[in-house]
Amino acid sequence: MFAKYWTQDKEIKKIFYQKIEEKIKNDKKKMMDKIDENLPRILAVLTKPVANFQFENQRMHREMQGSNGENTISNTLWFWLPRNYRFFDDVVLEPEKDEFIQLDHLVIAPQGIFIIEAKTWNGVIFATEKTWRLKVGNKKWVKIENPVKQNERHTKLFKKWLNDNLPEKKFLQEIVYPVVVLKKTAWFKAKETVEMPIVMGGLELVSFIKSFKANKIDDMLSKTICEKIQFAKPYEEKIKFTEGTTRYGKKYVRVNGTFNNALKVCETYKEKGYKTTGVKKDKKDENVFYFYIEK
Repeated sequence: MFAKYWTQDKEIKKIFYQKIEEKIKNDKKKMMDKIDENLPRILAVLTKPVANFQFENQRMHREMQGSNGENTISNTLWFWLPRNYRFFDDVVLEPEKDEFIQLDHLVIAPQGIFIIEAKTWNGVIFATEKTWRLKVGNKKWVKIENPVKQNERHTKLFKKWLNDNLPEKKFLQEIVYPVVVLKKTAWFKAKETVEMPIVMGGLELVSFIKSFKANKIDDMLSKTICEKIQFAKPYEEKIKFTEGTTRYGKKYVRVNGTFNNALKVCETYKEKGYKTTGVKKDKKDENVFYFYIEK
């Protein structure tokens, strides 16, 4: 009882949200540019307001899904999971450049890591492998976002993040378990077998997590994973560079990539106390830049 509650660093999380907002703005601009490219000017002028409304409406709908029930699920996890379990709410990560994942809840248990997608849809849900539909009262069935597909993407990218941040613990990727929790749904039926566990409410979620028996994550590793998540920074591109010496004994650094990448590497050498020359482009390879160093 009383699991340990962790949160991500607030300042780092602000950076994540800023980057997500920038990506949304860029996606919206690309959509508008595509309309200008593919439609006559008059049609483009008429189409843009509609497209903008649909874009913002879908965005608001996605943000609202699950928001009303996350606190209750969080409280259930905290109260009913044992002390040696740790969990986060609203985890934001960037495993690949401009590929963000926002996890409603993340539980680090002795048995494994549980990625929880929470939805607070009222009414009844009927699902097939490709399509989920919701009906509230006597209203018509409406198509809703498939949370299984959403959580499959989260799981794939989270495993990538684990591999990059805990490469020595490869086995962790084998014990990552995605699950969808429906907080307010009256009943759920599926035409075919759904390729991810679906549970109804917080207590059923706790029972699902506890049903796994194998202890594979000790307390020290659990804490390490949480610390990695707590201070996880946005994606940083790995820059490839090599050191060498000319036949005249002059030390140099060659950087593969862009001029800006080379400037970043050059700055790291300056921070270490080295004197450097300016960055120059390689005459034989346009994707390589270099600079000379001396102590």
